[in-house]
Amino acid sequence: MGPRLGGPALRASVVAAALTLIVAAGTAEAAPASPAPTAPPPGPGGDLPANRVWGVSALSPTDAWAVGSRSTKAGTVATILQWTGKRWAKVPVPQPSRTKASLQSVDAVSTTDAWAVGSYVDDATGVERTLVLHWDGTSWSQVPSPSRGPQVSVLWSVSADSATDAWAIGNEGNGRHSFGFALHWDGTRWSRVATPQPSDAVTLRGVTAISPTDAWAVGGFQNNETFAFESLVLHWNGTAWSEVEHPNPGSMDTYLWGASATSSEDVWAVGDYYTAARGNDHTLVLHWNGKRWSKVRSPNPSPTLSSLLAVDAESPSDVWAVGSAGYVHDHAESVRTITLHWDGTSWSQIPAPDPSPVDNELFGVSATSSDDAWTVGYEQSGRGIDITLAMHWDGASWSQVASPDVLR
Repeated sequence: MGPRLGGPALRASVVAAALTLIVAAGTAEAAPASPAPTAPPPGPGGDLPANRVWGVSALSPTDAWAVGSRSTKAGTVATILQWTGKRWAKVPVPQPSRTKASLQSVDAVSTTDAWAVGSYVDDATGVERTLVLHWDGTSWSQVPSPSRGPQVSVLWSVSADSATDAWAIGNEGNGRHSFGFALHWDGTRWSRVATPQPSDAVTLRGVTAISPTDAWAVGGFQNNETFAFESLVLHWNGTAWSEVEHPNPGSMDTYLWGASATSSEDVWAVGDYYTAARGNDHTLVLHWNGKRWSKVRSPNPSPTLSSLLAVDAESPSDVWAVGSAGYVHDHAESVRTITLHWDGTSWSQIPAPDPSPVDNELFGVSATSSDDAWTVGYEQSGRGIDITLAMHWDGASWSQVASPDVLR
């Protein structure tokens, strides 16, 4: 397999945190290089500080949440930002760890009900555990959540359709293998629900909850025989999760990062796939029409690497997908943002700012209407430090909006 190009996140492993466990166990074959929004190590180890926003959820033009992580002298801490209609502001966050805590996804049901998920390192044991926070309209508080992996349990995505029905998905590692898992909120507690495990290296990255009897989760797994990565689509029917057949166009690696739905007959999933013949990555968009999944043609801004990491469907004719594209010029690599829009007929690329000449990546997107949408990620400063990036869609164009420099 040839080298893959792009910035720090674009060179990470598909199985993210689980990859370190598998490689440490000696299975070098489990080292693909597809895009993965995985936070870098904290600054104290000699690495440059990192401040990234991984997820966003908007309720209205005056109420939105964004979550992520930032480096400190002690390690990595979770961060939450709130949009009030005028500016992004830092909000107090529970910090269960002195060394590492990060939030990957957020979903707001109402002004008094929102969830944020990620992981933290237990100070006593050094084990990475699931982290679930809840907003009650006044403050964020940690809610108990199952963690089974003896070394790693990470939550990557959360989606709620009511106060008594929410899903969080992720992956856990036992030192040799990685398994996808799902947690369900019934209004009282989070509990584990069994999910299919098609191989020894599985991770679930995106989830969308439609109703108590209808939810979708997407991700990928490494084929135990070919070592190639294949995309994974799971469906919840109110009783159990099951695999669902879908297009898998990559000759070597295919992966799905995000999912969103407007109804049981209108579900989107996005990601990327790799073709060995041309040696590059392509954007991947799949659509569920209530009966089957089909691949939908989507733009590929870069001839080398184009990947979609998040999607949000506001209506059947208003869907956003975001990600990043890698470029090489005079042996120098750079990464640019991708923002694609579905108008009910086709996907088209919409110009968006790239404030950094080096790396700009988008990890989350959320829309409330055709003239109000947010996308978040990071830009790399001239000193090589990652800083938060937030952009707003006003119905005509994307523009950068100042976000707190939480590194200070």
